[in-house]
Amino acid sequence: MKNILPIAITAFILTGCAGSVPVAVIGQDGRIFKGINTAVMQDGRIEFTDGRTSCTASYNSMSIATSDTVPVKCSDGRFGQLVATRDTADSGKGTIRLNDGYTATYYFGPVANNF
Repeated sequence: MKNILPIAITAFILTGCAGSVPVAVIGQDGRIFKGINTAVMQDGRIEFTDGRTSCTASYNSMSIATSDTVPVKCSDGRFGQLVATRDTADSGKGTIRLNDGYTATYYFGPVANNF
């Protein structure tokens, strides 16, 4: 019985630090990208696609900042930055600006299901 408590605490910590939320990205031209934001421990990964172009971003999910800037890379060779502001731990919005000037609005969490 003594060994159950450390196992239970470890399981709680691991499941508490892992999760996924939906992502929606609305481009300046109306293109809609859908995807997922997944965090496991401190490793966060954002992936989204419109079926032709896919983009990814990686970040430190343990950051306590309410606003983060992370690099974005796309399958068509474009790259840029995503600036996101959290409303809660797992929802918020932001902007994406790519090297060719393309901009988009980024939504994550439950609000992303509206697109």
